[in-house]
Amino acid sequence: MGADGVSLKTFEKQIDLHADKICKRIHAGTYQFYPFREVEIEKEPAQSGKPAKYRTLSIATIRDAVVQNILYRDVLHGPIEKRFAQLDSPHIVSFAYRRGKSAPQAARTVFRLLQDGYYHVFDADITSYFDYAS
Repeated sequence: MGADGVSLKTFEKQIDLHADKICKRIHAGTYQFYPFREVEIEKEPAQSGKPAKYRTLSIATIRDAVVQNILYRDVLHGPIEKRFAQLDSPHIVSFAYRRGKSAPQAARTVFRLLQDGYYHVFDADITSYFDYAS
């Protein structure tokens, strides 16, 4: 269920109407994303006197998720992947969220580079980065 209470089944029943409205709004420059619905989920249970830790999940509308997916796939992916491909020489610089790249590939690459004499690896993860955004 999306943030607006519309289920995927309901959205699909009116897909032609939704698609037409979305296209018109995007072309007119008037498309606006619906506010997220936020849900708290337990990240770590309470233990030994420590309170439980929670993570906020932000849920978009199905309509917005479709638009985001299309924008990524048809507009953003090509130029971004092209730039990463330029940076990937002589070694892949990023494995995260890239088609055909994976964590096991990253581990194999790090292992191979260590064998080749490299001894520094930069590992960046923005886990919890957005937890503190206000």
